[in-house]
Amino acid sequence: MTCLRSDLRGDLVNWTNSTWKLNNATSGEIDIAAEVCSEPRRRDVLFLERRTMTHHGQFCAKLRGNITVVADKGHMAELIKEFQGGDLSRGQFGRMSVLLGRGLNQQIQIESRFWAGWNDERAEGNYTEPVGGKVLPAESSLWFPGEPNGDRMENCAVVWAERAAWNDIMCERPTPGFCFIHTRPSFKLRGAELRTHHVVL
Repeated sequence: MTCLRSDLRGDLVNWTNSTWKLNNATSGEIDIAAEVCSEPRRRDVLFLERRTMTHHGQFCAKLRGNITVVADKGHMAELIKEFQGGDLSRGQFGRMSVLLGRGLNQQIQIESRFWAGWNDERAEGNYTEPVGGKVLPAESSLWFPGEPNGDRMENCAVVWAERAAWNDIMCERPTPGFCFIHTRPSFKLRGAELRTHHVVL
């Protein structure tokens, strides 16, 4: 998107008077100056697409960020609230149910966990951050009782949303996750392309 302060608009659309037809979407007003044209604060962004731990880290890097590393119980509670759709009373699958909607959730297996950002692939039992290598204290209280219990088979930590605690799973298991995004990618809306009628960014 662009705030259109310096770039020419596309010449195939009357941006002032055109009517936009929305299919399976909602519309609303936003403060353009605050939401689009200003630099956003650094924050954790949820991506429900399932990726392995490695692929999720690579995906975050492409967005000029890092895989989110759950730091403490307060941070975990904030992420769980976002993962569940902003309302803990809606249950463990609140966010997923809202996004899928219209019966699609019957075709897709619901996921209740997301990457916590820690793994012990280098040394069994020593969980570290993927970036920086900070070691998780052995007495961490974030684990669910009895976890981690996967030994060398399960080396990556996930947040078990409905239990507000961690579990260890195989790093190759595709799972949703958060990315800590430093800056927003920039897109410039140029207008509709003459032959295909697609919007050109």
